[in-house]
Amino acid sequence: MSVVRLNYWSKLEKKQKSLQTNLNKHESREKAKQFLIEKRDKNLEKESKLMNADKKEEITPENTEQQDIITPEPDKKEEETTNFMNETVDMTPELNNIITNLKYSPFKLEVNPDETGSSITIFGSSKSYKTTILKRILKKYYTKDTMTLLCAQNVHAKIYDDLPKEIIKTDDYYPATVMAMYKVNKKLNNKYPFVVVLDDIVDKKSDKDLEKLYLTLRNAKISVITLLQNVQLLKATARGNSNIVIFRKFNQAKAIEDYVMKEYLANFYPFRDLRMCDKINLYMQLTNKHNFFVLDVINNTLTLHREPEVDY
Repeated sequence: MSVVRLNYWSKLEKKQKSLQTNLNKHESREKAKQFLIEKRDKNLEKESKLMNADKKEEITPENTEQQDIITPEPDKKEEETTNFMNETVDMTPELNNIITNLKYSPFKLEVNPDETGSSITIFGSSKSYKTTILKRILKKYYTKDTMTLLCAQNVHAKIYDDLPKEIIKTDDYYPATVMAMYKVNKKLNNKYPFVVVLDDIVDKKSDKDLEKLYLTLRNAKISVITLLQNVQLLKATARGNSNIVIFRKFNQAKAIEDYVMKEYLANFYPFRDLRMCDKINLYMQLTNKHNFFVLDVINNTLTLHREPEVDY
């Protein structure tokens, strides 16, 4: 049986919801999608009225026309936790039109470690290829002339095996090492480019020296690249001073809303004029195949890139 599905974000229930209908009950797939769009809009309108009337505790949105929605089998225990990593999102004609007209850019960052330090932050869920993009950045911009320090709690994992041998690896972030870099360049007039890589170092959010990596140490030719699963694991002052922010896929819609849209991308094209549920669906569709966005804060640009990288 062929089923058409449409996901949307419910502000009232604060979770992702899904509408489904049997394709055989409609003249075409487009008709089925339109049916779900209309149903979604009705549900959102009801939710809006309930929220405006401040009656969330007393009234639950009605679930109308249930005969047209295919519900999941009740014996699936994992239904309580929604994982969107491999979801195929049924898009509205409007979103399909946006995707058709989107242009992918070659991967190019405004980074020059020989002149000044840069701060690059890579956000994404576990196994979203954050380390893959890290390796590409190190290979492309931080050559053998750059002294690189990798700080990771599982530094001997196989994923790091193909990193250049010149890279120094430590099992945690040690502020004294970073300050030693600063003192060397202060003494030698910024002779050496350094880069500090922090891969899921989640317990140093409030460290003053870590904050200096984002605020002042770039002037000492010290760059920082941070990989995190949660935007809030990085202090607000550090987030605000990231030169480049890279967005990979996230497991859940709530993470996309809070960590990506509200914090960074909601007012950029192609998300700017969409409702939040459509912003989430569009982001999910574009990143589920490991494609990613790059926000250049200094130049105020947002670009979309393919994974794996293709020749342009």
